[in-house]
Amino acid sequence: MKDTQLYEQLLGLSKPWSVERVELALEAGTVTVQVQCDKGTVWGDPEAPGQRAHVHGWVRREWRHLDTCQLETRIVAEVPRVKYQSGRVEGGRGAVGRALQPHHAADGRLRHPAARNVSMTLRHPGTLI
Repeated sequence: MKDTQLYEQLLGLSKPWSVERVELALEAGTVTVQVQCDKGTVWGDPEAPGQRAHVHGWVRREWRHLDTCQLETRIVAEVPRVKYQSGRVEGGRGAVGRALQPHHAADGRLRHPAARNVSMTLRHPGTLI
């Protein structure tokens, strides 16, 4: 099993999220897990069911995770900032979890964000940096 596959399973990631790479720095005592999102993912508007949200940009976020074999573990991801029909923009510190959830079903229809299973680690991050 590759290191990227191992961390995808440990973090409970599923499409559209995946681990791009894992960086081990023994001298620093850290493991950095770079998470990526599939390009072209459709993001829905939870305030207007059935409507798409506009991706307003991407923001780099970093979370402290539980240690891996006594090495400090950090998760790094580009999180989408989405703009809803109401004009509200989400994807900042308080809304990282909801922004990480695509809102489309396998048949392409948009659906409510609560219907999507995303890693608890990414929905409820530890310390945001």
